Amino acid sequence: MEKQKVYHKPTAADLIIPGMLSKIKVHYNSFSVFYQFEGFEKFEHQLIICENVYPISYLVQFFKVNGSAEKNYFVIRPKELLNN
Repeated sequence: MEKQKVYHKPTAADLIIPGMLSKIKVHYNSFSVFYQFEGFEKFEHQLIICENVYPISYLVQFFKVNGSAEKNYFVIRPKELLNN
C-alpha cells in the first residue's frame, strides 16, 4: 500500500519524516521522499510505504531538518544510543 502527500509550501514540521527513510528521488522541479511508517503497536503500519513530494528548493532545508541526530528523525533508534 502506498500513500502520497504533495506539499507546495512546506513548513519545517512538514519536512519531518515520521518513519524509516527508504529512498529519495529527485525530479526536475521537485523531489520525492519514500519512507516506511513505524508502528510497534499496529503491525499493518509497517507495511505502508508513504511518499512525500516537496519543491526542489526545499532539498537543502529537508536535509537540515532531518539530519539532526539530536532530533533523531532520520534513523529511528533509542535515545540512549545517541548519548554514547
